[in-house]
Amino acid sequence: MPRWVKIVGAVAVLFVVLLVVALLGGHGPGRHMGGHGASASTTVDRVAGWLR
Repeated sequence: MPRWVKIVGAVAVLFVVLLVVALLGGHGPGRHMGGHGASASTTVDRVAGWLR
């Protein structure tokens, strides 16, 4: 497999992982729509609950 294919694949995987982490962390497109989006404290509380 050529080196450029490996590099493009690695960048694509990294992008997908970052996207999933951002969406699970409450930074998705709904956050900018106004209304009842997740606040930072809600997200921190949720993550703290996962760590227990």
